[in-house]
Amino acid sequence: MAKSKGKVKAKAAAAVPVKNDQEDIAQGNEFHSGLLTRVHEAIKEISNHPVFDAIGTAKPLTIAQGGRQMPFDQKMALKALEQGNNSGYKCGGNLFWHNLVWLAEHRIPLNEGQIKQIQSFSLPPLDPPPNFPYVVTVAVDAVDDASLTPDGHWHRLSPAEPVFALLFSICEAVTKGDEAILKNWRRVLLTVDFEFFAIPDGEMRYWKAVNLREKAVELGQSVRLSLRQRIFDVAGFKKAKEDSSGTQLAAKKVASLYSQHVKLASGQEALSETFIDCACTIFKRIFSVPRCQKILEEADMIFLGTTNPWNKSIYSLQGLLDRAQSSDNIAYALEGMMDGYCMGYLTLNDFSPSRIRDYRSSYVEVLKLKKQVCKFLLGEFLTKLSLPSSWTKELREKMKDFKAFRSFYAPYQNAQADSAWLLGCPESVTAFCDCIDKLIYSDSFDGRFRDCVKTKSQVEDFMAYPSIAQEVKEVEKLARQEAEPEKQPSAASAAADNAEGFDDVDDDIQEEPAETAGPDSSSGMPEEEKQQWRQHMLKLLRTHVRFVPDKKTEQELATLQARCSSTSMQNALASLRQRPDLRTPPLREALYQRLVRCLLQARAAEEASPTLQSGDVALLLDAGKPGLKSKILNPWKEGTTKEGNKKGEDDDDEAEDEEDDDDGKPTLTVDTISLQYTEESLAQRKRRIKGSFTLKQLETAYILANHRLKLPCRDRKHYPGTSAGDVISGVALPALASEWAVEWKDKKEMLTKRHVIAVGGKTEEAKDEPKQVDRLKNKQEPFCFWGSPLELYEEYLHTFFAKMVLDLTPSDAKFAFACLRNRVGYVGLAFSQFHAEKMEERLLQLVEKEMLDSNSPLYSIAYSKALKGGAADSASPQNSNEDAGGCEDEDADEDQEEQEQEEEAIWDPLNDGEENIG
Repeated sequence: MAKSKGKVKAKAAAAVPVKNDQEDIAQGNEFHSGLLTRVHEAIKEISNHPVFDAIGTAKPLTIAQGGRQMPFDQKMALKALEQGNNSGYKCGGNLFWHNLVWLAEHRIPLNEGQIKQIQSFSLPPLDPPPNFPYVVTVAVDAVDDASLTPDGHWHRLSPAEPVFALLFSICEAVTKGDEAILKNWRRVLLTVDFEFFAIPDGEMRYWKAVNLREKAVELGQSVRLSLRQRIFDVAGFKKAKEDSSGTQLAAKKVASLYSQHVKLASGQEALSETFIDCACTIFKRIFSVPRCQKILEEADMIFLGTTNPWNKSIYSLQGLLDRAQSSDNIAYALEGMMDGYCMGYLTLNDFSPSRIRDYRSSYVEVLKLKKQVCKFLLGEFLTKLSLPSSWTKELREKMKDFKAFRSFYAPYQNAQADSAWLLGCPESVTAFCDCIDKLIYSDSFDGRFRDCVKTKSQVEDFMAYPSIAQEVKEVEKLARQEAEPEKQPSAASAAADNAEGFDDVDDDIQEEPAETAGPDSSSGMPEEEKQQWRQHMLKLLRTHVRFVPDKKTEQELATLQARCSSTSMQNALASLRQRPDLRTPPLREALYQRLVRCLLQARAAEEASPTLQSGDVALLLDAGKPGLKSKILNPWKEGTTKEGNKKGEDDDDEAEDEEDDDDGKPTLTVDTISLQYTEESLAQRKRRIKGSFTLKQLETAYILANHRLKLPCRDRKHYPGTSAGDVISGVALPALASEWAVEWKDKKEMLTKRHVIAVGGKTEEAKDEPKQVDRLKNKQEPFCFWGSPLELYEEYLHTFFAKMVLDLTPSDAKFAFACLRNRVGYVGLAFSQFHAEKMEERLLQLVEKEMLDSNSPLYSIAYSKALKGGAADSASPQNSNEDAGGCEDEDADEDQEEQEQEEEAIWDPLNDGEENIG
């Protein structure tokens, strides 16, 4: 009987296909296909450059030529290796003499974060070191002439990361560096320290490679394996041994092999039988899920060494596996814990095996409940809100998991979310986002979640907590209000209650430096709470406002926007060098035409003519220069029925014929609004006024659309009359002292050389005016000398029922501020990245002032209480309804009701019941 069983086992073993080492290596190379492709491309890029001509056959440099060791000598190598006893041969060599893509530890996924770190610290592309600071250890099959011939076939046993980092740095230098830098890199390639060992192909090379890596770690080199890499290595080695032998290999046997052949660096977790068993389980249950593997890979790249929370112990991952069970829960728990660690409310202690395994303290259990609550909010609850289907779809896509939420709404610190999708959204949408942020993607209500975990409560029990119900109630209330717009207060009464002068706000803020944007540093607010409020203000700002720096090419510029439905332009203005306070800047026609062309191309649908689309309105100001009419309008006429109109032809008369078909071309209508500035505001700019009719009080605003606008008539918000009239009178030009002032040095950097232009000719009345401030002293001056008042911008939004604005000349960000106050989406094309950053700082200052003004639509009771020394727990932007222990603030309901009453009195164009454009 025993004999027959033995025969059966032998037959079974013979039936198993045996894999040799080369097949195993091929599989490993396939695993690294993306990285190896980059290596091949780098080699090709280097070899094709004239400086590196014939680099593959070049001889290494001698000590006299700059090398650190005697160059490779085949006879000396034979003599040294023939001695045996694991003796080696050291020399200087050419990096290209060994196989650059062969991997001894081919089962380990290399960490590109480590490669970048080596590049940054040891091999900066534009600052080559004198020599390659690593030793390349290679193996030869036998001690003979053929094996020691430098023809690129030597197998590298030392870690691959430094070699790959060297190739990538040289490749980058080929693109960015000059010839002198490249010659220095050629010298580095020809002075590499080599060490040779005679080791036959097979498992022994693997053991040698493992020990070389551990030795490098002891020397402080950035090649330490992460826990993820170690699991891949151990589990892959076990599987390879089983495939080659055709029999199962016990974890004890694998641990014995590692103990026999490997000496680990200090601080490494012992490769015990339990470790091997856990590694194989994790490899099978976690690493087989692509989403899990991606999360751990990103953690390896971002958090190198001991800062990676998953490098603490393999038993932490095993504990997570035991707690989460299903693949979906495992992936969600991995992502959620990494998110909490990145956001700062989870620490390394939360990743300890004991904490993860314990049901009552494990954050995995909190995440499992959060996953169910998130499913409820994005499913049943969101359906119940009855939001427009497009917004429901967007919310489910952008809020579905941690990665999407951080990418599209609330980013990590020092990152920026792509929140353009929120431009023009109803207030209920942002309220829903804030709600799901508090409940799911922050620790604001973790106390409640832990209570539910301890009592093994369900989603219904969690949603029934008063503090949770209050959060949900706010979202439902806004959704109902938007579904019943006739109950909203009238625009006229709301405008009268909330109109605020921009000058007073500016006067207060000009005294503060840009660095104080955000909570006031002089207040008694704790630093941590200041940062929370700053993040809250940034989220509020970026929900409605986006600044994008101008691009160099039209194609790049055309991709800036695709969802904006209103356009503002003020003559493509630039800064002047001669009396800009008295003389308006000229129209830069080439720049203006480029902006219009890119805008129309971006707004046009595929295969459609690049003209104004349905629902789009262009608002163009002529700076009080009627002679610019044809130059302003001509770029918009291309491809329409008005293309080819003669100069001076009456556009208003042509508009009457807009319904006539001209070979199917799109139509274009042109209306005008006359802006009448007050005499007092213009006179204050001049010390002396001579003669009659010298103050030019009129400016024309051209209103362009593809069909004649038919909007409901409404009272003007800040000026006399109604929208039926074509004159806006009584516009007070802001005093220069109240405008946004910046130092001339910063102003030049914001504008860039491209937008600072010299203007020829004499400024009218210049000799009678006091001399302008000398810019060589770098004093402050208004960034925009001819900016419109805030009230006028709000009038535009009010008149045209604007949902979204694309501003091609944002200048001082005042239009953006008007949009923010009125909950209108805004995208501004900044002159430069520095200009975009400064405008955002400016808006943060204004937002803080508004949050403290009880008459402002941005007023925040919680922030006001925080600055006055109120309880931090009740005033925190993340936890305004709940204290640290999960209990509600006794005054929260009263404050919330007061806040609701104030918000109901605010006119919001997104919720206005009248007809909107498009």
